[in-house]
Amino acid sequence: PMTCYINPLCAHEHDPRYTNPPPADPKKNIMIVGGGPAGLECAYVAARRGHEVHVYDKRKELGGTILEASKAPYGDDELMTCIRYQKVQCEKAGVQFHLGTEVTEDLIKEELPDSVVIATGPVYPKSNAPGFDTANVVNVLDVLRGEAKVGDHVIVWGNRKPGIGVALFLAKQGKKVTLVGKEKSAGFDINPSFKWRYMIFLRQNGIKAYNDCDIDEVKPGEIIVKTYDGYRFPVKCDTIVVTERVPNENLKNVVQAEGIELFVIGDALVPRNMSSAVHDGFHIGVRI
Repeated sequence: PMTCYINPLCAHEHDPRYTNPPPADPKKNIMIVGGGPAGLECAYVAARRGHEVHVYDKRKELGGTILEASKAPYGDDELMTCIRYQKVQCEKAGVQFHLGTEVTEDLIKEELPDSVVIATGPVYPKSNAPGFDTANVVNVLDVLRGEAKVGDHVIVWGNRKPGIGVALFLAKQGKKVTLVGKEKSAGFDINPSFKWRYMIFLRQNGIKAYNDCDIDEVKPGEIIVKTYDGYRFPVKCDTIVVTERVPNENLKNVVQAEGIELFVIGDALVPRNMSSAVHDGFHIGVRI
């Protein structure tokens, strides 16, 4: 069926559940934790329906991980246009922002909202491979912010869009970059309309991708890559960039212990792509 990457209304214009969702009944005080695409989408949709919506983010700027993702080359700066649009819609709908404020157990107990929506983004875990803890391992967000020291022979662990973005970012700096990821093909989560372009960009920048593989061991100056069928081989490496993601379980137990209605959306629920985050936010904004 026809759809749009960031417009949940596309192909549903005939459906009043999308175009004219019912007013909130009852009206609730909603705390949204995270000012990325999922949280912002949920915020303005819920506020339009009459809820009192508060968006909290520990950073002083809205955007979530899109702030870093937009620094990748080949037009990824356009990702921020979605954030800017959502911010304007939130302001029109009366959403209240609490930037530079980290949501803690104490804050939740103090505010006691009717509902909490966790849109905090994913967690970036480290591998259990032997030697991983002693290697020069850096986080993808720190690399894109320019806050991590990166060597000349870089392994990017993870072959979805975050991995491809940071690989191209580093290759543009003259680094020798290799992708190692568990997906059968690189860019599994990229919009099919754009995926082919990123495959060309990888080749043009000399980035080798080992798909359907994982890091099996880390040794001084190299890693051992293991293929899906057990074959092992070395790749030169002085830095590993972690882009693999897992759901964010933080705060869930706190909210549930207080008996507060809870929703988890975006990458905090299941790490996917920006489109999934926006659509998650829209549907919960309509449902809550």
